[in-house]
Amino acid sequence: MSSVKLVRRRTAIEWLMEPWLSGAGAAARAGRVCAVALVLTLVILPGMIAYFGADDWWWDSTIAICVLTPVGIILFDNVAELFGLRGLWRVGALSGGFLVGNIAGYFAIYVFRPLPGRTADLLMADFQRNITILGPILALVVVVGASLWYRAEAYRLESVATAASFNVLKGQMQPHFLFNALNALKELIADDPATARVVTQRLADLYRMILKVSTEATTPLADELSIVEHYLEIERVRYGERLSYSIEAPDDLKADHVPSLVLQTLVENAIKHGISKARAGGKVWVRASRSGGGLELEVSNTGAPFEPNGAGGTGLANTRARLELMYGAASELTISADATLGTRVRLVVSGSRVGA
Repeated sequence: MSSVKLVRRRTAIEWLMEPWLSGAGAAARAGRVCAVALVLTLVILPGMIAYFGADDWWWDSTIAICVLTPVGIILFDNVAELFGLRGLWRVGALSGGFLVGNIAGYFAIYVFRPLPGRTADLLMADFQRNITILGPILALVVVVGASLWYRAEAYRLESVATAASFNVLKGQMQPHFLFNALNALKELIADDPATARVVTQRLADLYRMILKVSTEATTPLADELSIVEHYLEIERVRYGERLSYSIEAPDDLKADHVPSLVLQTLVENAIKHGISKARAGGKVWVRASRSGGGLELEVSNTGAPFEPNGAGGTGLANTRARLELMYGAASELTISADATLGTRVRLVVSGSRVGA
């Protein structure tokens, strides 16, 4: 089963820090450093030129600093990567690269002197002026950068845990279906071989659809309803007149996405814990409708009364957990039971899936 990434939409800072958090190569990290250097240059430099005046501006030192400062940051970053530095230590290393690269720019101007009059005293005075301006900015970047680094790392770890939890919950439900379907087929092989062949084909088609949707977090409602219908047809052969069903879904909703196999899980629960335990059997209803900006799904059944602490609670608990992982607070699952109307499970998913 392929993993499913269930994370919220990334912020700009998370995109910026992704090469460090994901273990990307040196080229990706260098690209981020150069992008930040370019943005800061375009933001800070015009203000400094406007303040100090363009006539006396040292363009040679500006070019040298703008080129060598990112080089210093990239070199220090690679050294830090070599020693496995993370978090505040990594931010400190990047800041050290910034300072060393800045100094290297002034040193290059002093050695090569592209323009006359660049004495050591003048260069030192200009360096001190720049550090006075850039120092507080650098300190702020260190503090904010370290904070955002840890926040982004926390989100990454949370995303990994969420994806793992989702796949575990989903994996717990799929074996249930296989065991029940094979048990139904086993009974038919001995009693009615012709019908068993028909059911075998239905089962093959059903699992082809299940394999198609099981690698995705969500699936179109049309595909989910097709799986439910195939499953109910197989079970109707097993239960005969004890089982009837109805599926109601407007065509304009069938392209909407729902959690993969969520309806099939609820229908399986309805048959296993409602229909099968009633001597007269019962009926299963599957309905879909629009609810505000979201989608309302309902599976109800007659038959044996719902037992909140019964065996069916596992499937419902897993379904509820999946909804929370995928939609957060923008989801709802309610269960009601009535001696006359039977059991009704209603779920609503609204808004966007987490990370969609």
